[in-house]
Amino acid sequence: MNSRVFEIQRMFTSLTLFL
Repeated sequence: MNSRVFEIQRMFTSLTLFL
């Protein structure tokens, strides 16, 4: 169940880095 949170956090980090 933590896998989903990790994936979302990774996506969020990617977005922040992109911005």
